[in-house]
Amino acid sequence: MRRTLLFILLCVGWVDSSFAQAKSIQSLITQLISSETATQPPPTAAEQLTWIREQLKASEEQLQKFQNEGSPAELVAVAEQIVRQQTFSQGTLEGVVRLEDELNEFKEKPMPAPPTNQAELVAAKRTVADLKSQLSASGAEQILMAPQLSEAEAAVRASEAAMAEPGELTPIQKQIGVLRLAADQAALFNLKWRQYLENVHAQLSEAHLQQLERSIQISGLDIQLNPKRAEQALAALAKDRVELVEQIHQSQKTAEGLNQQLNGLHERAKQETLSAAEKSQMTLLSATLVMANQLTAGLEATLQLVDLEEKHWQAVRTLSIRKDLPLLQKTRRELQQEMAWIAQSKSPLLQRLQSTSRTLEDLLAKVDAAWRDKSLKPLLEKQQTIVANRVTVLRSLLQRIEQVNSYQEQLVMEIEAKLLEESTWEKIRALLAAAGAQLVAAWNFPLPVQDLTVGKLVLGILALMVAFTLASVLSKRAASVASRRFPTDPTKAVLIEKWVYYLALIVFVLTVLNWLSIPLTVFAFLGGALAIGIGFGGQNLMNNFISGLILLFERRVNVGDIVEVDGHTGRVVHLGTRSSRIRKYDGVDVLVPNSYFLEKNVINWTLSDPLHRYDFVVGVAYGSPVERCLTRFKQILESHPLVQKDPPPFVFFENFGDSTLDFRFYYWLPVGQAHVNSGQVGSDLRVQIDAVCREEGIEIAFPQRDMHLSTSKPLEIRLSGGPSS
Repeated sequence: MRRTLLFILLCVGWVDSSFAQAKSIQSLITQLISSETATQPPPTAAEQLTWIREQLKASEEQLQKFQNEGSPAELVAVAEQIVRQQTFSQGTLEGVVRLEDELNEFKEKPMPAPPTNQAELVAAKRTVADLKSQLSASGAEQILMAPQLSEAEAAVRASEAAMAEPGELTPIQKQIGVLRLAADQAALFNLKWRQYLENVHAQLSEAHLQQLERSIQISGLDIQLNPKRAEQALAALAKDRVELVEQIHQSQKTAEGLNQQLNGLHERAKQETLSAAEKSQMTLLSATLVMANQLTAGLEATLQLVDLEEKHWQAVRTLSIRKDLPLLQKTRRELQQEMAWIAQSKSPLLQRLQSTSRTLEDLLAKVDAAWRDKSLKPLLEKQQTIVANRVTVLRSLLQRIEQVNSYQEQLVMEIEAKLLEESTWEKIRALLAAAGAQLVAAWNFPLPVQDLTVGKLVLGILALMVAFTLASVLSKRAASVASRRFPTDPTKAVLIEKWVYYLALIVFVLTVLNWLSIPLTVFAFLGGALAIGIGFGGQNLMNNFISGLILLFERRVNVGDIVEVDGHTGRVVHLGTRSSRIRKYDGVDVLVPNSYFLEKNVINWTLSDPLHRYDFVVGVAYGSPVERCLTRFKQILESHPLVQKDPPPFVFFENFGDSTLDFRFYYWLPVGQAHVNSGQVGSDLRVQIDAVCREEGIEIAFPQRDMHLSTSKPLEIRLSGGPSS
């Protein structure tokens, strides 16, 4: 909408020679753009058509005025460009309005009668093919139009930047800049409506196509599984093959001629110095030869697609004669694979078509500008012809791909319909029989181990899963019984659980192997591989496993202990075979590998004695009564109910500090008990110390410094101030 407003103002308000008027228009543009609201509905094509006609009339009058006044040629040229772009926009909008009316009328029409004979079917199929070609061409045109839109938007931005650049320009130059911006806006306006025109055209073609395909489907005449239709399609493809082979031969012949000319110039370049024109001709010959080879490659790709289409119709002919279930299923799988391949090949072809079309546009511009060097024009025209043929071949290839894809989708639907026509019970019985035979064969398939089959292996795996479950349940049950009947600590219960688990697992595994008639000697050949695997890949796993067993036997770390390992402090809540779980004081569980307890420094706060000594320092001011402080501070420690009496707490006068007399407090607390919080006890003691110091008039010191001034001579005092106002 902002670009439309800018375009309206620049087209209607063509500036005169006065630069002040141009500045006023630009300020009005900025004001309108900034005040634009998002709720304003976009104009319709009919409204835009009325508007563009008015603008075209005003532009033609302004152009006539420029021509009559003898304005500069560049100014007249830009004005002519604006009129030309507005004329194109008028034609585009007329086409949009016409197609929108046709689309609305078509939606209200009823579906036509389906074809009743083969002649009508052929005519309907021809119309369907034409509509698909139109859709493919429209899609390709929209893809090719995308870079043109980007270039037009870049041109508008460049014109806006050129107008905004500082510099001294004449009024005519500034007027030309404003008109050139209007011309770029007009070109962008036309391109956007051209893109919308292609979109409406594609919608109309798609509506026609869907209606025709539905009509053909209702008629029941369009069936691929028909041997006569397959023969006709194969005959038509044979003719296409002959034509393609001839085209490939002609393209190769053209490439050979270009190669001979290029080799001749190369030979001459070895003997003598070529002129500038001959060097340009050599460059053009090289580029033309590359394009001729690309054309040949495109024709060969089309020939390969013809081979794929022939394979399709040969399969149709075979299925028309033989309609057994396995063949239908096999053909359906092959068609689905080919359809996936075709879907992947569409995007690269569209990119090649877009690139080749750009090359063709560049060549058209070069041919138009070839009047400067007449010797290059024939070669440029030949290059243009080759590129145009390549564009035609790529478009034909895309259309053929769409056609083959449509044939394949229809054949897949017909095959699925044939499969549904089979008796449900027959299909179920055939599937069950085939599945049963495959299962029996797979179950009895022998493995490279003595008397071992896939069935025995599956049963053994299931039995081992049951054995693991039973061993786990049995071990937990044994630990629970031992904890209830005997006074055992949690560590012994864990040790009992592990021992019962491993013993039960060994018994169950040996029982399963004996039931499957698998001797232990079968696993002898795995010993070396298992040792290498443990030595490399399973080293850490075995290290942690063995460390867990050592911890269970040595009992240096037990469940419930307060430990500090690898920077984590907390209570041990579980001792596992690979790792142990520590619950920190903030409630976070940490999994610690068992090897850390043996390889790193571990602090066990509750290994031999649950008591732990705590200490802190209190500093009082100099001049405080030391003996009184020691007495009262010790009374505070002894009066707290959680501080241990044995060993007794004590207070030391530790040091003469810089600003304080330092007293260190020592006391013992039991660690690991739920009702004892060392942080809370320390806080209680400090609160009581503060209260006692206030009561006794003892000052808790803080850092301070004494300053001494030398009075041996008078102090020199200077007054300084800022400059006088």
